Amino acid sequence: MISDKTVRIDAHLYEELKRRKKENARLIEEHDLLKKRPPGNPAPYAKKQFAPVGAD
Repeated sequence: MISDKTVRIDAHLYEELKRRKKENARLIEEHDLLKKRPPGNPAPYAKKQFAPVGAD
């Protein structure tokens, strides 16, 4: 017999697995984009993401 607690744990683990697969796909896409850029060129979004506050 499967308890209610087991079903909740399984559902939680399934949701965690979905979240991690989505994150992994995003990281692979980001990695592939960064591999394609020419050496020495920053990523095109780097200025927006990493510029210090007030450095506009």
